[in-house]
Amino acid sequence: MIRINLMGTAVKRPRQAKLAPEAFAASAPPATMIGLGLIVLAIVALIGTYFYVQHQTAVLAAQLTAAQQESARLQAVRREFQENTQRRAELTRRINVIDQLKNSQSGPMSLLEAVRRSVDQTPGVWLISITQKGGELNVQGSALSLAAVANLMTAMKKSGYFQQVALSESTQATGKSPNPFAFTLTAVPEGAPGAAARPAGARS
Repeated sequence: MIRINLMGTAVKRPRQAKLAPEAFAASAPPATMIGLGLIVLAIVALIGTYFYVQHQTAVLAAQLTAAQQESARLQAVRREFQENTQRRAELTRRINVIDQLKNSQSGPMSLLEAVRRSVDQTPGVWLISITQKGGELNVQGSALSLAAVANLMTAMKKSGYFQQVALSESTQATGKSPNPFAFTLTAVPEGAPGAAARPAGARS
């Protein structure tokens, strides 16, 4: 008699391995750890930014101080330059005033001295008067001859004080005068403005 086991033999299936909670915790970190790491990174970044800004601030402060010192130095140089310019202008003005005073005092005396020396160098000529009108000198005198008058004019021109000497008048004395000729010369000093050449004329 054959027996059939309708119940069959139970087949054992492999059991699935259960994951331990410790292994899951080790392989997948919790969100709090990630957040903590981000906070740490943010703090480090802030600290680095702070020190960078502090360094840049110090550099800019040093540059500003150097620029202010250079500006102060340039202002001092500018003030010194302006003071020197004012002193030079004042000295120039004083020198010009002194020169003008010297010219006003010694100019006519130099011209008179030049006429006197010219007369001393010319025989047969005597002075009567010297007057100044505008920029010209009128020299009146007497002479033994017209040649002596011409020699006086030449001497005055050679003195270097006159750029023009002209005979404006000459007359012959009557009677028994020791000096038969009277003359008037017009002399223009050297450097006088508006001097125009005029022909010498004689009137007897």
